[in-house]
Amino acid sequence: MAEDISAQARTGVTVMALAALVAVVLNIMVIAQSIVTTGMTTLQSGVDAIKMQEYEKYNNKRVTGVEVKTALTLYTTRDNAIVIGTKNALKDNKYYIYGALIEDCTVSGTGDDQVATIGKDTFSQSKHRESGQPYYIFEYKTDAYSAIEHNDNQKKTTLNGDDQFIEESGIFEAQLIKNKTNTVVGIRFTQVK
Repeated sequence: MAEDISAQARTGVTVMALAALVAVVLNIMVIAQSIVTTGMTTLQSGVDAIKMQEYEKYNNKRVTGVEVKTALTLYTTRDNAIVIGTKNALKDNKYYIYGALIEDCTVSGTGDDQVATIGKDTFSQSKHRESGQPYYIFEYKTDAYSAIEHNDNQKKTTLNGDDQFIEESGIFEAQLIKNKTNTVVGIRFTQVK
């Protein structure tokens, strides 16, 4: 009988030790997951800061026509809208859009004759401005399948005398265009000289 009680005591102690071991392992797993989650959040913040840094030179800055042409070449290969208001285009109260298209723009023609424009006054509408923020708020223009629409016809930006012609010596004010999630979706350039 004494052996029976002793065996039961050992079994009880073993079960208790095993339960304690499982509890320690679970606690270690919870701590490890917390550390990984914190690390992922920090990493994502760092990635977001680096992505934003690439647009910093266009964040309410003055740039030359050469820099506008560089942005046009660089960013239209991505899903970015490059919105350009040359002196001649602004006389007609419009901006031309290249690359990804944004809401409220008008598209006419197709292929080499495609032109995308947006009214100058559209940028002053309250739905496209957040109080106190130096950027504009637009969403992408999408087709019936939710794919982002594009205008890749840039040939007139090099034709001297055309409304779309970008003067390399011109001076432009650059402003970012973001969506509602604060992601940069484009850059607006307005020629001032």
